[in-house]
Amino acid sequence: MEIKKMLASVLSAGMIMSFLPAAVMADGAGWHQTEAGWSYYTDSTTYVQNSWKQIGSKWYYFDADGIAYADCWETINGKLYHFDSSCAMETNKWIDCGESYFEGFAEYTCDLNGDPDGFWSQFLDLKDWRYVGADGAAYKGWKTVNGKWYFFEDGSNSQNASRQCRMAYGIAKDKDGGIYCFDKNGSYIKNKWVSANTEEDGWFYFGSNGIIYSSKWLNQNGKWYYFNDDCLMVCSKSNYYISGYLYDFDKSGVCSNPYSGRKLTGWVEDSDKWYYFDSEGKAYKEWHKIGGKWYYFDPEDGYMCTGPRIIGSDYYQFDDDGKMHTGWFKVPTMKNYWGNDYWFYCGTNGKVYSDQWLEEDGKWYYFSGKKYGCAMINSMTDYEINGKLYDFDSHGVCLNPYSGRPVVKE
Repeated sequence: MEIKKMLASVLSAGMIMSFLPAAVMADGAGWHQTEAGWSYYTDSTTYVQNSWKQIGSKWYYFDADGIAYADCWETINGKLYHFDSSCAMETNKWIDCGESYFEGFAEYTCDLNGDPDGFWSQFLDLKDWRYVGADGAAYKGWKTVNGKWYFFEDGSNSQNASRQCRMAYGIAKDKDGGIYCFDKNGSYIKNKWVSANTEEDGWFYFGSNGIIYSSKWLNQNGKWYYFNDDCLMVCSKSNYYISGYLYDFDKSGVCSNPYSGRKLTGWVEDSDKWYYFDSEGKAYKEWHKIGGKWYYFDPEDGYMCTGPRIIGSDYYQFDDDGKMHTGWFKVPTMKNYWGNDYWFYCGTNGKVYSDQWLEEDGKWYYFSGKKYGCAMINSMTDYEINGKLYDFDSHGVCLNPYSGRPVVKE
């Protein structure tokens, strides 16, 4: 009997011990290794969790299970850190991040149109790098290392968002919108032509401040070049419009008339859109009256508007020649439930009628509100307007404009 009691007591103690957490079983303060990794105990029952801990001269971070990060990158409170194989946070050093994503892009670029200036081939054997500072956080944005400037991806360029904090290669954009070019060592280049090597091909130019030329002239060795808003050098173009003047460019991008561009005035067609230029060569924008007729020009790009347009909170219709429409118009491609055309009406001020009666030749019509598209009401009975019910035939004529029936509330 005593032996059975002793055996039961031992078994019970063993079972209890098997359910106790490692924290309770730790043999004093300090480092303890488990299958999951290393933990650090401040006493025999308490271990560090979800926090930084300085141990000796090194810093460590422990996750929710009390395991120290090791041999990995981790984002903590919005900053990226690297921990070595001993779990210590690394500081003040370059860290190899493996084969560069950019190498694949360089291969594609070189194969696309060749590599006329030999710029892109330097990226064919490449690794990605990050630099961690004195506080252990990986650098982001513009930073100096040993007196030399580098740019570390900061998410400004959506194409490189996955390369957060990695040293920039090739072309990258910073948070201020500046576009720069970097060589294989991460140095940004200045005063240099670089082949665009895109489907359209072409050339970029990076100025004395390292920023790419965009919507800007370049005078080099007495020759003038222009770069469009896509940053590409303009070439093989005649009558190319720049700030109210027309210029001509040969296939090498040299402008043949940089000092004698032809000033634009009046109507000008460009890429199937029409523009109007005043005597100073300035493109019209928004409302303008020309030849006694009103036109509306896009407030951003200046092209003449046609078709329907919302301006402010009002609807307008512009004819194919750009004139502001007045009177009736329909949308031929649209039919209502009864197969009738959708008709609309523009007043003398051009505004499309909305929630509004129209009396014409003794006949009354009504137009729905903006919520319903401002179309003329037709083929409807018991249509409610301001608390009264009206009937409309298939032509939209109201059959009882003066004797609308009161709405009966049930």
